[in-house]
Amino acid sequence: MDFALHEACIPQPKKDKNLEAFCGTDLYYQVDYSVDYSLHNWFTQLQLECVEKSSIAFIGMCFFLGWAFGSIFVPRLSDLYGRKFAFLGSMILQTGAMIGMNFSHSIPLTTALMFALGMCCVGSRALGFLYLMEMLPKRWQVPSGTILNIFDTSIPVLEVLYFWKISKEWTTFVIIFGECVGVLVIIGTLFLPESPKFLLTMKRYDEARKTINFFTQPDNQFRGKFDQEVNDHKSHFIRQKGPQGLNQSDISGMLSFIDQDKLTILLNDKRITQDLIAEEKLRNAEERQLTGSLKDLIAIRRHFINLCILLFAWIGSSFDYYLVSIIIKYLPGDVFVNAIVTNSADIPIAILAGVLYQFFGLKKSLFGAFILAALGGLSLVIFSATLPGIVPVMVLFAKGGVKMTFNICYFANSQIFPAIFAGTAFGICNLGAKIATIFSPYMAEIDPPLPMIIFTVLAVSCAMVSLLIRTEPEQQTIVKEVSSHRSTDSSKQNN
Repeated sequence: MDFALHEACIPQPKKDKNLEAFCGTDLYYQVDYSVDYSLHNWFTQLQLECVEKSSIAFIGMCFFLGWAFGSIFVPRLSDLYGRKFAFLGSMILQTGAMIGMNFSHSIPLTTALMFALGMCCVGSRALGFLYLMEMLPKRWQVPSGTILNIFDTSIPVLEVLYFWKISKEWTTFVIIFGECVGVLVIIGTLFLPESPKFLLTMKRYDEARKTINFFTQPDNQFRGKFDQEVNDHKSHFIRQKGPQGLNQSDISGMLSFIDQDKLTILLNDKRITQDLIAEEKLRNAEERQLTGSLKDLIAIRRHFINLCILLFAWIGSSFDYYLVSIIIKYLPGDVFVNAIVTNSADIPIAILAGVLYQFFGLKKSLFGAFILAALGGLSLVIFSATLPGIVPVMVLFAKGGVKMTFNICYFANSQIFPAIFAGTAFGICNLGAKIATIFSPYMAEIDPPLPMIIFTVLAVSCAMVSLLIRTEPEQQTIVKEVSSHRSTDSSKQNN
């Protein structure tokens, strides 16, 4: 954390012989450790007193460049080889990079490690969230994700309290909350199974049953058949025999695969053949198109539209969030107090985002969150000059709204796309978000009110576009068509 560098660092004149003896070149800054906001971090460890500000900024920029680079291939690996593989690999590399940064006294090495750290974050954060969601029943996904977001937003509060009241040394905090926790997560993940949802999409049904049974009691083990497994078996029969060649013995074999106890009451039903064939033709045409390739995201119109909309929402959320976060640094008052207040406000925001998503769904909750952010931004544009006393409140509204959109986007990506390319969709959205984030610091330095005007326009645009998300699964349409087919047959027989 870099609390008020302009107060803690005193610019030094160039071409001073004593300074050249210390640096071997010019001295640009000298840290004043008598200021409460000064921390013992990379500034002295890497001797950044001798480095231009642009070079210092590049170290931080490499984190976002690494995140964008990792978004290109790490999520795709999770769709091909599993969530556990991508998450565990990212955690191992991330923890190793953090350990290396503790001991690094080289600017190039620290810059490279920062790039690696950013590259791993897409796996440890985005894919870690997806891994968790796919391990849970749907009714528990939003509550569990909300609890995770609460813990995530609590870390910055603990960070500020640590540097304010406990110690100015950054290494202790990183070792405890970064490296030790990382090692524990790695050890714990080794004992976890693969995502059952991923295994189902890869048609590894026996492994999926083992994963489900990993979380159940010995007397409540799951030994049945999955719907997709049954459909695959049914499709095999129909493809093998053809619609005209399907007879009652074939249907008996098909049904016995599902439930032998139901054979007696179904064997003499002549409509079984017709229904099975019709259902096979209508059954989730979208699912039959899924091959796991990147073409699926473009070929299937509903998913392509949703991907474009969520990509825009991620870009708006990320750009606006980091823009307003930088503006918060310039609020009057104690830096530590401001940081605690603004970060603590994110905790109820995380709860509210989960509640809105659970009860109002994706479109309404995302629309409402962007509108809240836009109202906060518009208030800053109109009243910041005439009513400076309420600026902190308006900033909290703006930041709170855009923070909600971030959490809702995570929920949306984990639920709206099929598991076969959910990781890839996460990666594309993360790539766009991190590229947009790179430009936020430059926009924040422009004279007001232009930054908040851009913030507001982007939030309103995202709110409008979010209403176009197509949330109704194709399966519902298929079920309606099958039901209609059966009703038509029944009415014909009655007539």
